Amino acid sequence: MLNIGKILLVDRGEITMKKLMKILLVSILSIGFFACSQKEEEKVLDGVQGDVLKTMFYSYGINDAYFQEQIGDTITTEGKQFLIVDVTVINEKEESVLMADTDFYLTYGEDERAEPLSVYGGDPLLEDELPREYTVEAASDKTGKLLFVVPLEETTFYLKAQDHYKTSESEEIVDGDTYSLSFTVEKKESE
Repeated sequence: MLNIGKILLVDRGEITMKKLMKILLVSILSIGFFACSQKEEEKVLDGVQGDVLKTMFYSYGINDAYFQEQIGDTITTEGKQFLIVDVTVINEKEESVLMADTDFYLTYGEDERAEPLSVYGGDPLLEDELPREYTVEAASDKTGKLLFVVPLEETTFYLKAQDHYKTSESEEIVDGDTYSLSFTVEKKESE
């Protein structure tokens, strides 16, 4: 028997179309509210040396990476060594991009983190070391070196960058996707 305006549920009685529509509407609104209230999930985009990762604002790649025990008269503390990472930052946009030494960081081991030495101030130790702040002009690129101090025993690293931006809804800075280029540096044979 067909009864318009009512749905017959087996062994559960009847539910009117009006009640069913209310249930559906509340369910849809709840799902929509929950989805909108959730922070956009951050992604981690991985690559390896030789890849170019594209962030929201620029792309970057690793050209070379190597250890050095001493730079000029400067040596590291015991158990540490210099890691020099030669990178290229590419700006494909139509306006220049302001970059800073804090745009990149290094991770290794059990989530250990290292910042480029330029973050701590002082004069650059390398002739082509990327400065604390620099501009990559529109439709161009900039190549330079990032200098880190890392433990002697580490050989596998991740050069990371993360998007940071403001939305139209808020003046607060939002953390976006993280980009990670993995690379391994071979130790030099002892002479």
